[in-house]
Order: sequence, then structure tokens, then C-alpha cells
Amino acid sequence: MLMSKAGAELQINITAVAENWLAARNLLANQNNEGICAAVLKADSYGLGADKISPALYQVGCRDFFVAYLSEGVKLRQILGKEPRIFAIHGNFAGEEKYFDEYDIVPVLNTLSQIMTWREYNAKAGKNLPCALHFDTGMTRLGFTAEDREILFSDTDILKSLNVTLVMSHLSDGGDCGKKGGKSSRQLALFKKIKTNICKILDYKPLFSLSASAGMLIGGEYMFDLIRPGACLYGFFPDEPSDKISLKNVVSLNARVLQVQNTTVGQTVGYGSSYTFTKNGKVLTAALGYADGYFRSLGNKGCAWLGGCKLPVIGRVSMDLTTFDASDVPDEVLAAADMIEIIGEHITLNEVAERAGTIPYEIITDLGGRYRRSYINDAAKEQDNSFADFAKMGSGV
Repeated sequence: MLMSKAGAELQINITAVAENWLAARNLLANQNNEGICAAVLKADSYGLGADKISPALYQVGCRDFFVAYLSEGVKLRQILGKEPRIFAIHGNFAGEEKYFDEYDIVPVLNTLSQIMTWREYNAKAGKNLPCALHFDTGMTRLGFTAEDREILFSDTDILKSLNVTLVMSHLSDGGDCGKKGGKSSRQLALFKKIKTNICKILDYKPLFSLSASAGMLIGGEYMFDLIRPGACLYGFFPDEPSDKISLKNVVSLNARVLQVQNTTVGQTVGYGSSYTFTKNGKVLTAALGYADGYFRSLGNKGCAWLGGCKLPVIGRVSMDLTTFDASDVPDEVLAAADMIEIIGEHITLNEVAERAGTIPYEIITDLGGRYRRSYINDAAKEQDNSFADFAKMGSGV
């Protein structure tokens, strides 16, 4: 198959993902030596490739994984084998129970109807398969409501009929650092009450989990028995970086330079002529556009990096191309330039998201399928073959 050298290259450092998980586990261990550090691999490991990332996490000791859908859990089971525990956050849809059973996936039950269908399946199958329970403590998104809690805690036979392996909730404002009277502290208080009620009803103690990446930074009180890092595995936090944990950069995105033009005063750039040069300069056109997940909102707002200089995006981002102001880059650097940095050492994922008016989650999960991907795994000394073959190609197409 003929592969073109034109385009952008996305490098994913699997070793860095594993090291970020170890950093999260160590943060937990400093607060709770018996706590479990899981890994969130939903949306194909945030779009970076669960088939590549999950084995690396398993290799360094991760045994608990969270996905959104049953189908994601099935794929993960096929990759990792029988040992890991896999939770499907969206729970069971009616008729799926036999597949949860067959592939040993733990459904996270969010509604009373999900509990009922799960109980019915177990009764017919003569089994008592494990499940997790998700309580809404303030996110108002998924989980048992206040009315549901009243039913579950009054009709105790419902909970007693279940094999509950985990009870969880999710913080809506983890970035408030758990300040007194803040949303996180109120959710913590409610989750503690839920824990007390469940422990009174059940004659065993399931695991309890409240915190994902942001929540685990607040403190040990929020960690409970299991933490669910997601974003931090991939090298970022929802808000500002934390001094409590050092993360390795996972994603590097470089776009190929297609052309450099000299420009004159009054010359416009791109569709709609949204940028006009006020002095003579240079415009660099790169093989990157909104079809690749480089957001259109980055027009006249984004930036790249080359030769010690930030290159502002000028003009609109189009489907396959983006134009940058390269006026400050020395001619000799431009003449030798093959690629420019879009995300990496100098342009962070958080900066790209801020300039695009969104969050890093949206940027990373939207990274396009047209990129030439490479997977760096220092431990295994492996690199994706398709990229290795691509790298061997000459300068032509």
C-alpha cells in the first residue's frame, strides 16, 4: 500500500502512560497503602489506542480498568485475558446481561431498572454475578438519585440480593481543591453517608471509589479504596498542573510543512480573508486541518513551534491545511524545516485547548485518523510497524 509522507505525525509514548499510572499509584500509596489504582480506558484510551496502552498498564501492575460501554470491555478482555477486573460505566442495557456474564465484565448499575434486569438475569441463570453501584452525589448525570437512595436504603432486600463489588460516585468540581463548603466537600460528605448506610445493610464491605484524576489531588480523604485516573494517565489534568504529582508528556503532534511564502503589506490569508499582513512577512502552510481534529476555532488563535519561535495561526483553519505566521523564524531554519510542533514540549495540550476555547479531553479524543501514528514503548523497545515502514520512505510520495 502506497503511503504519503504529506500529513501530520502523532507520537504516543506508551512508556509515559505507564509511568503516569505509577505516579498516580504512588500518590495513592502515600495516603492509603491498601488502595487500588485503576485506569480509565474509555473512548479507546481517550482516542490513543487501548490495544497499545492497556498491555503496558497491565505490565506495570494495573488490574482494574474502566470503560464506558460493554463493547469496549469485551475488546479489552480479548486483549488482556482473564485476570483483570473490567467495569463498564454505562451499565447493562436489557438483553446484554449474558454478554457481561460471558466476558466477565462488571456492570456499573446506575438506575433501579438496571438493578432489576441484573437481578432477573442472575435469578434465571442461578448465579450471583458481581456488579458496581453508582450513586449521584451532585453531578446530576448518571447514578442513583436521592429518590432511588431512599428506596434502596429502606427496602434493604434489594441491595442484599446483589453481589456488590464496588460503590462509586463522581466529583463534578474536583478543581475546587476540596475547599470547605465547596461542591467537592459536600459530595464527600454525602458519599460518606452512603457508605455508612451500605455497610449497615450488607454483611460484607465492598470497595468505595469517589475520585478520578482531579479528585485524587485533593487529599487522602477523597481516595477511599480505589481511584480512577483517566486524564492524568495521558499527561494532563482538567485544570492547572499539580505539584503533587509529576506527569510525563504522552502526546506529540507534528505537522508537515508544505510551503512557505513571502508576503507583503495588505496580503490576506485563507478563506474569508480573516487575516491581513500589516507588514512584509512569511506564511507557512502545514498539512493539518479540522478534518484531523485541529479545531476550526483555532483560526487566528492557535500556534505552533519552530526554531525557538511560536508561530501564530493566521487565517481560518481549513479542512486539510492551516497557515502560520513564520515571519520571525530565521530563513535558514525555514529552509530546513520539515515539521512544526503542534502539541509537545513547547505547546501543551492544555494550551491548545485553552486557545481553542475547549478542554484537553476534547482535543485529545478528536485527534484524527489520518495522522501517521507511532507508539513508543521504551520497556518493550517496540515501535508501530506502519510508522517504521513510513519512516523508511524517501522524500517522495
